[in-house]
Amino acid sequence: TDKENEGLGVARSQTSLNKVLKNKKVKNVVIWTNAEREFEITSKNYKTKTLTVKAPNAEITNAGRFAQINVEQIKPSTFIEKAKGNRFNVSALNARIIIERGARILGMLYQPSIGKADISVSTSFNFSLVVRGSIDVFNIAPQREADVTEEVKPAVKIETEENANINEVKISEASDVTVSGEKETPVNVTVEESAAGTSLTAETPVKADLNADTSVTLAENAKKSELTVSKKAEVEVKAAEEDKSVEDVTVKVAKEAEGAKVSLFVNVVVEISANITLTGTAKEDSVI
Repeated sequence: TDKENEGLGVARSQTSLNKVLKNKKVKNVVIWTNAEREFEITSKNYKTKTLTVKAPNAEITNAGRFAQINVEQIKPSTFIEKAKGNRFNVSALNARIIIERGARILGMLYQPSIGKADISVSTSFNFSLVVRGSIDVFNIAPQREADVTEEVKPAVKIETEENANINEVKISEASDVTVSGEKETPVNVTVEESAAGTSLTAETPVKADLNADTSVTLAENAKKSELTVSKKAEVEVKAAEEDKSVEDVTVKVAKEAEGAKVSLFVNVVVEISANITLTGTAKEDSVI
């Protein structure tokens, strides 16, 4: 079951995984199996090795420190990270990664490529990141292959525990992103110019920098959120439930956002530094 080819070590069971992790010649560890299995990697330094996961029915708990971790296929339920200092590249369309308390991920790139074959099976893709520990940068950048003309946006849900630490969420391609959980201090979210068509749902407070067309939905617990329109873009701000207000939300329009269109359907405090079009049912009630 174990192949060694220019530093490649393939593991299909826990026993073979333990072997390839110990083998100093192995630089690329690949967990590759369709079986329903649970794998565990203990707290050791494997910084000379890359870990790649191709295991659509496996669950993995990792406490090891690697050069990089690539998650290509994983059981949609879980990869559990316990280590400090790893970087992740996630190309699995559907996955759930838990950052345990005390663990820290330096960077995670979620960059699946959506092809015709994927869409023929389903147009619903879900990635869930549960943050109990900390993550420096979470970059959301799903790709569509050239022959995919449909507007397909993965649903990305970030669930935060009260003491979780998220330095920045960067949305680089159009996505449906939800920030939820128990965190009361705002999560920093940047919608980059390349991510027009993004939907951002805040169920906890966010501090969002909007550089492209974005629809923002605020739940009752998103109070004290701050949204900045930083470029000329069309931005819509609404409440998750029409009859529930969201307290202390500020929408700032930077002078670089000249010509932007902001539609308000929930009462906010507006600070405008550019000529923009302001519309929406809450336009008159928002303090300007």
